[in-house]
Amino acid sequence: ADTHPINHVFKVSKDLCYRTTNNFGQLSADLKRKLSTFSLNGIKMSQINVIDKVIYFSSYYNGLFYFDTTQKQALRPLAIAGNKDGFDSADCNTVLKDSIDGRFFLWIGTWNNGLYQYDISNKTIIRYDNSNGLPSDKIVNMGRDRNQSIWLGLDGHGLVQLLDKKTLRWRQFVQQKEVGGMPSNKVIAFSPDNRGTLWFSTGASGLSAIIQKNNTVFIQYYRDNNDFPHNNVNDIKEDREGRLWLRSNDGFMIFDPQTKAFIQLHSGKGIIPALPTKTYDLSLIDNRLILCTSIGLLQTDLTDLDFSSKLSEKPIFSKFHIANKDHSYLLFDRSAIQLRPEEDNFVIDFSHADASLRDYIFAYRHKGVDPDWVVTKENTQAVYNNLPGGDYVF
Repeated sequence: ADTHPINHVFKVSKDLCYRTTNNFGQLSADLKRKLSTFSLNGIKMSQINVIDKVIYFSSYYNGLFYFDTTQKQALRPLAIAGNKDGFDSADCNTVLKDSIDGRFFLWIGTWNNGLYQYDISNKTIIRYDNSNGLPSDKIVNMGRDRNQSIWLGLDGHGLVQLLDKKTLRWRQFVQQKEVGGMPSNKVIAFSPDNRGTLWFSTGASGLSAIIQKNNTVFIQYYRDNNDFPHNNVNDIKEDREGRLWLRSNDGFMIFDPQTKAFIQLHSGKGIIPALPTKTYDLSLIDNRLILCTSIGLLQTDLTDLDFSSKLSEKPIFSKFHIANKDHSYLLFDRSAIQLRPEEDNFVIDFSHADASLRDYIFAYRHKGVDPDWVVTKENTQAVYNNLPGGDYVF
């Protein structure tokens, strides 16, 4: 019997499946019984991807293995005809199915060998790495956006978007000095949401979103303003409410895209069991939250969880400067402020009446200028320069 605890629960079609250190199989719907057990043959697995009722097990330095749930045969290595190009020793991670000119392929990311393209019909494989175009061989993870573009997360070389899958033409996004872009050149995890945004995490804290408008790509970074933010988010899952559940090396969190707030889930304070119980992973299946722990599987209905909080306090506008001159009186004279064409550089200060007694986190947005809400804790100034004429709402 397998005495190792279940460390991952996932879904294949309508069936619940599990994985331990040594085995995998099907679970009963109530999570109380293992309906089947198959051996992992002592292979150390790094990631699981489910495609068309086939479970792909990515391994550390042993390539890719698969299990067809319709045939229920033993675990098998990916069959490759011809030159394997080092795949048998590849440290694999994400597997994505794709099509080019009507032919189906698998994109397989690896930590040490770059990117592989596997032809499902003729079982041949092609390797792309630093020697033939990629910025780096070290792919940490991969994602796919709503336009079916493939994105590669690299270790130390930022983000890569495949623009042409035939010629492997790509463009790269790296960390910049400007606020709001890539916070780190190590990209760790991806997750698309139900609104069409592709989210990703990096070696820094917080989350980033890939926003595409009119063939222009914008990277929006959302900072984690907790006093002790979690770094290295390595898994992102979305629930039916649009909240993102995050697993990091420091623990678990929830990110609300509406409020841009990161809610840390501390052990023994509501959802995550108290130590010394270990929580290995969480799964979101059929509106259920399933925790894989050292004492077994725990579950709850997500509809019973409410993380929303009503805003009961309002900020105040404290100063308004135009070209370094104080015009704060304009904040109180009328609902709309009219500026002359030359008054296109100004600063708005904001605060709270109790700011000296406790810390506040503010979010502001200048519609038509800021692409999204700007969240800040320390810098309570909004600075705008060279604005064109028009009507604006702050």
